[in-house]
Amino acid sequence: MANNGNDQFLRGFLLGGIVGGILALLYAPKSGKETREEIKRRSKELWDDMDEQLQEVRKEAERIIEEGKKEAERLREEAERRLEEARKKAEELIETGKSTLESVRSEAESKLEETKGKAEEAVQKGKESVKKGASRIKEAVSKGVKAYKEEVQEEAASDSGKK
Repeated sequence: MANNGNDQFLRGFLLGGIVGGILALLYAPKSGKETREEIKRRSKELWDDMDEQLQEVRKEAERIIEEGKKEAERLREEAERRLEEARKKAEELIETGKSTLESVRSEAESKLEETKGKAEEAVQKGKESVKKGASRIKEAVSKGVKAYKEEVQEEAASDSGKK
């Protein structure tokens, strides 16, 4: 953008020099030789001024290029810094995730073992309860059979006494 302003200035300067030179020739009451020398002198001045302006434009362009290089380097360094920060945060998140996963896995294994233990305990209590129930049923059946036999014997004895 600065070059555009310098270009316009240079164009304006050249145009002004040319117009000024033409006007000076038209209104100067000098001889042909004096006029040619005047044109030569003014051309040299104009050339020198253009050369000076060109040098200034080159210096400005070099300065702008150098600033651009510095800014590009700064931006590259900033991008590298941010990339490194992002990489570190990603590593931290991965480690946190691994730690959390390990903690959850460990807790799940613990709960599984606890539940397994409770289930085994419940199965054992169920077996004991079934054994007790089976013993009671056997005892009840045995008593029922004994009572039945006694009743049958009593009926048989009472029937044989009636005859």
